[in-house]
Amino acid sequence: MDYFKTADELIDDGMYKEAVNVLDSGISNHPKDSRFFNLRGFAKYKLKLFEDAVLDYDRAIELYPHNDYYYYTRGVAKINLGLYKQAEADLNKAIEYDPNDSNYYLVRGDIKELLEKYPEAFQDFHKAIELNPKNDDAYLSLGNLKDKFELHEEALECFDKILEINPDDDIAYYRKAYVYKELREFPKAISQLDMAIRICPDDTEYYYKRATLKKELKMFEEMLVDYDKIIKLNPNDADGYYDRADLLQDLGRYKEAIKDYNKAIKLSDADEYAYNARGYCKYELGKFKEAIKDFNKAIEICPSFARAYYNIGRSYMGLISNEQAIEYLNTAIMLDKKDFRPYLFRGLAYEYLEKYEQAENDYTQALKIEAHSFIYVQRAELRYTIGRYNDVIKDCTKAIKLNPDEVDAYKLRGDAKDELKEYASAIKDYNKAIKLNPNDKKLYNLRGIANSKLKEFGKAIEDFKTALKIDPNYDAAAKNLKRALSEQKQEKKKVQKAKQLNLFFVEKSMLKIKQYVENQKYDAAIKVCKEVLKVNPKNEIAYNYMGVAYFELGDYDKALRSYEKAVEIKPNFAKAYCNIGVLQEWQGQYNEAIRYYDKALSVDSNFKQAFINKENVCNFLKRRHQAEYDDD
Repeated sequence: MDYFKTADELIDDGMYKEAVNVLDSGISNHPKDSRFFNLRGFAKYKLKLFEDAVLDYDRAIELYPHNDYYYYTRGVAKINLGLYKQAEADLNKAIEYDPNDSNYYLVRGDIKELLEKYPEAFQDFHKAIELNPKNDDAYLSLGNLKDKFELHEEALECFDKILEINPDDDIAYYRKAYVYKELREFPKAISQLDMAIRICPDDTEYYYKRATLKKELKMFEEMLVDYDKIIKLNPNDADGYYDRADLLQDLGRYKEAIKDYNKAIKLSDADEYAYNARGYCKYELGKFKEAIKDFNKAIEICPSFARAYYNIGRSYMGLISNEQAIEYLNTAIMLDKKDFRPYLFRGLAYEYLEKYEQAENDYTQALKIEAHSFIYVQRAELRYTIGRYNDVIKDCTKAIKLNPDEVDAYKLRGDAKDELKEYASAIKDYNKAIKLNPNDKKLYNLRGIANSKLKEFGKAIEDFKTALKIDPNYDAAAKNLKRALSEQKQEKKKVQKAKQLNLFFVEKSMLKIKQYVENQKYDAAIKVCKEVLKVNPKNEIAYNYMGVAYFELGDYDKALRSYEKAVEIKPNFAKAYCNIGVLQEWQGQYNEAIRYYDKALSVDSNFKQAFINKENVCNFLKRRHQAEYDDD
C-alpha cells in the first residue's frame, strides 16, 4: 500500500481524520521519511489541531532541516497558536532557503502586520508581488494594510488589481465594499456586495453585510429581502431570525417580530437580550403581562440585567400599577445609575401618583445624565401642572435650543405664556408649533383662544374653523367658534357705541374749545384739547386750537409742535400753516413766515387771512429796506 499517495488523496477529498490514520501507519513503516510527518502535520492543521501539527512539523524539520517548505508550514501553524515571533523566525528560515518564493514573503508580511511591524510588512507584500505579479493574495494583504492606514484609494487599486487577475474573486469585491463603507459611499459599497453575491450567491455573510449598508440608506424593505434570503439559505440559523426580528421591531411591525423571536429562541440557547427584545414587542402591543413574563425570563438568565427591570417597571405603568413600577425602576437605577431612562419613567410614575417633588427630582437627575429635549418637555409639563409657568418657559426654551423642531416645547411654552396673560408671545409659539405640525387641530384651537383674548376675533374664528376642517367632530373648537362669533358680534356693537359716544364727545368738546379760545381761557382750552386727543389722537383741529392757546400763553415751542402735529395729520391744513406763519412772524422770522403763508395759499388760494398776513410782512420788509437805504 502506498501510504503517502493514499493519504494525499484523502486530504484532497477533505477526509483529514482518515488521512491521519493512514499516515500513522505510514510513519510506523517509514519512521525516517520527513514527508509523512509534514503531510500528517498538514492534515492535523486542517483539523485545527495546531499544537499537534507543530510537533509533526518539528519532526519533519528534524529529519530534513534544509526544507524551506517545512519551515513555511510550521510558521503558518504557529500563527494560529498566536506564536507570532516564532512564526516569523520560521518564515525567515524558509526565505533563507528559498528567497524566490512569493508566498513566503506574503505570509511573513502577514506575521509582521500582526506584530505591528508595519513598514516591514509593506516591504514583504511588495516583495511578494515583485516575485509574482499575479499573487492575488499579496494584493489582498497589501490592500488591507493600506486600508488600515486610511490609504483608501490605494487600497481600492490593490483590490482592482486582484479583479484583473481573477474577475470572479468575491473577496476583492467584499473588501472594496468595506472601503467604500469607510468612505460612507454606501451605494458604491452595496454595488460591490451585489457583485460578490453574484459570484457566491449562497454566502450568507455577504447578505448580512449588504443589509447593514442598506440600513445606512434607510432601505428597510430591501434589508428584509436580504434577511429573507439568509433565512432561506440557512433556515436553522437563529441569527437570521434575530436580525430580521430586530429590523421588524425598529419598523414597528411587532407581531411579525415576535414570530421571528419565537423561532430564534426555539433554535438557540436564547440569552437575556432575546427575551428582552421579544418582551419589548409585546409591551408595544399593550400585552403588558406577557411582556413581564419575558422580562422576568431575561432576569432569570441574568439577574443583574438592568434593562429588564426597567422594562418591567414600564410594563407595570402600562397596567396602572405605579407603585410596583417604582419598585422595579428602583432596582434598574441601583444596577445602572448612568441610564437616564429609569429616572425618567420613575418620574412619570411619581407624577401619576401626584408625588410632584419626587417626580421633579427624577426628571432633573435624568437631565444630569443626558440632556434631551423631551426630558425638558416632561419636566415642563410637571411644572405647568403645579403652576410654575416661568419655570415652564425656561425648560421649554432649553428643549428648543437642543431640538428646534420640538413641537411640544413650543406648544407648552405658549400655554405657559397664555397663563401669564402674554397672549401675543403665546401666539408666536403656537405659530412655530403649527409650522412644524400643520395638521394638529389642538394647536389651532389654542391659538384661536389666545387670539380671542386679544379680541382678534377674525383670526380666532379662522383658527377654530381650521381645527374643525381637520376634525369636523372636534367639540372644543366648535364651542370656541360659537363663542368667538358671539363675542365678535358683541365687540362690534361695543365699538360702534363707543365710536358714537366719542363722536358726540368730540363734537361737544370742540365747541367748548372754540368758546374757551374766543373768551381767552387758554388753559381750559388746552385741557379740553388733550381730553379730545385721548379719544381721537388724529384730530388735527384739536392740535391747531392747542397751538393757538399755547401761542397766546407765550409758549411758542409747544405752539409750534402742536401746529406741526396738525399738518402731519392733515398735510393740506391751510389754517395750521397760516398759524405757523404767524408764529414765525411774531418771532421775527419773516422769511420763514412768508414761506408758511405761501404753503397755506398753495393749499387754499382763496385763504384771505394768509394773503393779508403775507402782504403785511412783505410791506414791512419793503419799508424797513427803504428806511435802511435812506439812512445810508
